[in-house]
Amino acid sequence: MDVTSTYATEAAHVTYESDRDRIARLLRDDIRVGTLAPGAQLPSAAKLATTHGVSQRTAQDAIGALKDEGIVYGRRGRGVFVGATVDVPTVEDRVTQLEETTSSLDDRTGLIEATLLEVLSHLGLPRPGETPSDRTTTREGDAEGHGHRDRAVGT
Repeated sequence: MDVTSTYATEAAHVTYESDRDRIARLLRDDIRVGTLAPGAQLPSAAKLATTHGVSQRTAQDAIGALKDEGIVYGRRGRGVFVGATVDVPTVEDRVTQLEETTSSLDDRTGLIEATLLEVLSHLGLPRPGETPSDRTTTREGDAEGHGHRDRAVGT
């Protein structure tokens, strides 16, 4: 394979990564390999901003992402530190977790949709996308008009 096609193949797989996500990933990697050990203090947001050429807000957001993941914790007036027991998920672990969450949400959505269709049918209401004129109804009830209820024919 020539060099040109190698670069073209690699370029096709490049994805955009925000500065926040890039800094969080680099910190995560430093924690995973032990460069930042449990209990170690992270560089300040100002230092990270200078090192990575970003705003302090972006650096703070990167640190906030690690806090949200439970990897680091803050001590007011002292800084941000690596957690004592750190299990930093790999990218593959995070993708697997997202796939499992998505699958679970798909299952729940299917259950909700089925329940909704059952309720609509029970109430004699049209399904989503169906207009009342799409349904043929008959009236149930006594001759005086008491207890009337529309019932879809064929349901």
